[in-house]
Amino acid sequence: MNQQRHNLKLLEAQSHNSMLETLFGSNWEAYAAKVYTHEVFFDFQEEVKFLVNACSVCGYTPPDLVTNFEVSIVEDANKRKRYAVEYNRRTMYVCCACKLFERKGILCNHIIWICSGKFKEIPEKYIMRRWSKNALRNPV
Repeated sequence: MNQQRHNLKLLEAQSHNSMLETLFGSNWEAYAAKVYTHEVFFDFQEEVKFLVNACSVCGYTPPDLVTNFEVSIVEDANKRKRYAVEYNRRTMYVCCACKLFERKGILCNHIIWICSGKFKEIPEKYIMRRWSKNALRNPV
């Protein structure tokens, strides 16, 4: 048990004292490097990488309180798959049909694609406390 606590403290110190390299130069990626632990940042960076290479908006409803987007993404063998993303302007609630955020706690490339133009950085409500560098510093 003591070894596990020691390893946890080492990982926490490493996470706080080193800066991760951003590959794509986006504000969201830089913010994620500051906020997320290393492991979660690398997962987030994979989503950004996939977004840069294969994502595009192929349809949306006219802007209203709730806007529905259809995001097209190239998957294997140039096969395109479409995902519905819903964005509520009043509550700043974003939901994607792939449900990655609900399953893993990180935003999917579909949501990042839609929201990166609307927000300078990742909204706080989409940063799960358990994935942040400060998870252990806050009381449970």
